[in-house]
Amino acid sequence: MTNHDSSSRNARHAQRQRQQNTVLLAIAVTFVLLLLVFAILLCMNVVMALKKPDVPKDDEQTPPVTDDQTPEEPDNETPDEPTPPVQNYQTETVTSDRINQGNLLLVNKTHVYTFPSITLVNVYNSQEAAKTRGQYFQLAGAGILMEQTAYQQMDKLLREFGDPTVVMTSAHRTAEQQTASGSSTPAGYSDSHTGLSCALRGQSASGSPISLSSNEKYNWLYENCYKYGFVVRYPDDKTAQTGVSDYNYYFRYVGYVHAYLMKTRNLCLEEYITLLKNHTYGEQALKVTTDDGSSYEIYYVRATGAQTQVPIPDHGSYTISGDNEGGFIVTVKVS
Repeated sequence: MTNHDSSSRNARHAQRQRQQNTVLLAIAVTFVLLLLVFAILLCMNVVMALKKPDVPKDDEQTPPVTDDQTPEEPDNETPDEPTPPVQNYQTETVTSDRINQGNLLLVNKTHVYTFPSITLVNVYNSQEAAKTRGQYFQLAGAGILMEQTAYQQMDKLLREFGDPTVVMTSAHRTAEQQTASGSSTPAGYSDSHTGLSCALRGQSASGSPISLSSNEKYNWLYENCYKYGFVVRYPDDKTAQTGVSDYNYYFRYVGYVHAYLMKTRNLCLEEYITLLKNHTYGEQALKVTTDDGSSYEIYYVRATGAQTQVPIPDHGSYTISGDNEGGFIVTVKVS
């Protein structure tokens, strides 16, 4: 065999070897790619399985709910609490005569009282009926009258104080009684006409009168009367506003939330009514939370003539009081 034949064989062998190597390499690459694709698919299946919610087997599928069939609640599931209703407002038609009625009437030397019909209670008779006469407070006479709610709250206040040396000296007055009293305040312009007020004093062991404000043992009355809806009608530092001096033992019923505001803001009734006129219905309403945790909304509605449409809540408690001037004060207890 010649060298030429040997070289040809070697060349052919090398070419076959290269071809085999190429085929093997292609197979190896293909195998690696297949492994890679398989791994990717496997990872995708794992991820999808983690994300996919559990589906009951065919024999565990929940049957469809028909009109006469309601699915049972699981025993350990609590039904949702009902959503509290949104407080909406409607209107109440209020006649102009009610401007002169209510717990927030302003009666002074420039605001005359019109003497509307009110329910009065004889304090002496009430004490007799309750068999409490003289136990919690004394009376200067048997003919003292107070507006019903005001008396009930004053009775609670004096019962809580529990000192029988307190004496109620006067309360409601008619126009004739005001004239006969000799007061410098003419009939028709006295807060006493409302029946919402009363005068109190102390009494010594010998029966002599004692000023409440000058004796420390009566301080509790001044500090706590607002809780029962009362304020001092003529504070010593408000003479310029009220026009009355030396009468700090005269208590006036206005209702709890208003007494709270007047006390905490140091306002007399004249100042308080002026304040409320700036708080009209809507965004301007006065919102307050009192010290007992109750929430209120208070707003002023100016009278528009013989009849006024006053916004009121469609549920919950509220009161409407005239101011004895030109409008109405609405007090809504929110919670």
